Parts: sequence; structure tokens; C-alpha cells
Amino acid sequence: MTQKKRIVVILGVGALLIGALALSLPEASSCAELSLWLILLYREIVGATTMQAVLKGLFSDDIADLEKYVPPEDDKFGFILRAMVGPMNGEGEESFDIGICTPKWLTEKHRTSEILLGLHKLIVFEYDYFRIRRFIEKYLMRCSGETWAETAQKVSLLGQWEFEGYQSRPPQN
Repeated sequence: MTQKKRIVVILGVGALLIGALALSLPEASSCAELSLWLILLYREIVGATTMQAVLKGLFSDDIADLEKYVPPEDDKFGFILRAMVGPMNGEGEESFDIGICTPKWLTEKHRTSEILLGLHKLIVFEYDYFRIRRFIEKYLMRCSGETWAETAQKVSLLGQWEFEGYQSRPPQN
């Protein structure tokens, strides 16, 4: 095995182990970031040119401090979470709106005769900021593509992309 192949294997295994650790610890976003950087380094060594999505921030117009938020009812709440996502090795970010809600909140807001599509929703049984953040970071680890548009399209299954449905039109004469 060549030296380059050994380095690639070590980086790949390291990224997987750190990613697994990040998912098991309560506040391990730095582990998730380290895992993403190892993945990026691995891709550079093997010559991959894909763009990797990374979480750059979480916000809500409804909640001032997401980390300290305590819903009025533990098992019945809903709000819009804005995930700011961009390319790992590049500047910029775009917004993806995710509906965070509980099953009881859904039941209260919709009739039982309705059929709902879960697109752009995360259904949780209790509010735990760090678990929600880790879920989003883990999801983003699977979102990569040759271009940012291709990568963002994959992210848009999680949250409504600010450019979802946008089609550029040629200038009219």
C-alpha cells in the first residue's frame, strides 16, 4: 500500500470515528466540524471536486435564544427554524427554513382527515436544541455535489431553500 493510500484510509476512518463521536455527545458540534474538515481533506487528497454543504448558523424569528428556549408545553410546539448553509470551503450561505414541531402540535393545527407531506419539517417529541442541531449537521454530511446548486438542491429536502423554484429567465428584448 502506498503512503498516499495509507493517509487516505487513516483520514477516512478518522472522519467516520469523529462523526460517530459527534452524534453521541450532547454538545459536540466541534467534533462534527472536525469530521467535516477531515472529509474535505480526504476529498482533496483523492482529487474529488465536489462541494460539501455545512451548517453556518441556526436562527428563528420566533425564538430569541434557541439554546435556552423552553417551550410552554414540552410536547406541543411548532416554529420555523432557519438554517444558514453554505459550501464548506467557500464563502457565503443561503437560508433553508425548517418547520420544527411535535406530533401534538400537528394534531392541533390539522384535522385528522387531512393528509400531510412532511417535506421541510422535522417532527420531534421534545425540544432539544443540540439534538436538532446534530441531526441537521449529520444530514448535511450527505449533501454534496459538483456545483452549489446541485448541493443546495439536496439540502432543500430538509428545509425550504430561499431559491427553491427559482428559474433564471433570459433577458427580454
